[in-house]
Amino acid sequence: MSDENLLELEHLAAEGRARRSWKELADALVRTCPENWLDPLTNLLEKGALSEKEMIDLVSDLAWLIRRDDNEATALGATNLRRVDGEKKQFIAYYSALCKARFNFDIDSLQNLLDQYGELPSSRETMVEAHRLFVRLFKGENIDEDELTPWMKSSVHPRWRSILLHGMYLSPHADFGDSMVKLGEGLLRQGGGSWRTDPNTMMRLAVGYRRVREFDKALEFADKAIAGVANTDHNLHDQYSGLRDSIVRDKVQVKLLEESTQRLEARLKQEFNEHSAELEGQIEQARAEIQRGHQELILRIIEILALFTALIGVLVATFQTMVADALVGWERVTILGISVAFLTAFLFIIHFLTSQKMKKSRE
Repeated sequence: MSDENLLELEHLAAEGRARRSWKELADALVRTCPENWLDPLTNLLEKGALSEKEMIDLVSDLAWLIRRDDNEATALGATNLRRVDGEKKQFIAYYSALCKARFNFDIDSLQNLLDQYGELPSSRETMVEAHRLFVRLFKGENIDEDELTPWMKSSVHPRWRSILLHGMYLSPHADFGDSMVKLGEGLLRQGGGSWRTDPNTMMRLAVGYRRVREFDKALEFADKAIAGVANTDHNLHDQYSGLRDSIVRDKVQVKLLEESTQRLEARLKQEFNEHSAELEGQIEQARAEIQRGHQELILRIIEILALFTALIGVLVATFQTMVADALVGWERVTILGISVAFLTAFLFIIHFLTSQKMKKSRE
């Protein structure tokens, strides 16, 4: 690479640091040294033109450009990594290989790279753990909230948090909606520079809001993400437009479901009230019939008791007239007749009164 190209890269690195955006520098690297970008990157890192933290974002942007342009000549595989000399150069090569595998969703290659971690630089624990979590999320593992919480801190490099957000976004089973919202909002608020307008982060945040059913928020960030896509990136624009359409469909479906549920609840409540009123009427009717039967039973018992009372009275009168020696025959008959007539009248009155009571209770 010529000195002129190196100076251009250093100038772009300074501008990128000021803007906290590395896309222009990544474009220049692909343009000026498509097959040997590792040496100039290492040179920039060793000269202090870029910090390691800045290099992380630059390599990610560079790996995406390489994938977009299908420039396999720049891709470093796992076998090439062992032939890379120097700790800094090896770090750049290793991280670029991780990015390539992640962007291609090549989980087997990504896992192989992570399994080789013991043979590679030992000071990149956070980078490796972020990619391990990505693999687990991609495979649909359920990860406890306690394991995700440390990654929400602003002290964690935005790129590693972004990788975790990407894994949640791609997880086929678990929800992670709340975690996606918290992580995405933190990236936009704390990431600084290009992170504040990063369309990928915004769209993943939109999906997080969709998963927690905050559809208005989801559409807000989906629109921002689409607006932030480069005019030349038609595929990404179409992809994000499709995601926005799916958010709209989900919002409509949830609204229709809620309305249907409300109508069903209202209908069930109305039917319940109607059946309750009908049942209460039936219960009241049954209660009245039971009470009526109870009253009739009592009145019948009164009639029976009155009959027994009359019979006893007749027997007593008959016995008294028979043992009364002072009475002649016609006197006995008269007394007995009067007693029978009185007791008969008593029975008639009792029967009349009970009949009237039973008649009223039936009415």
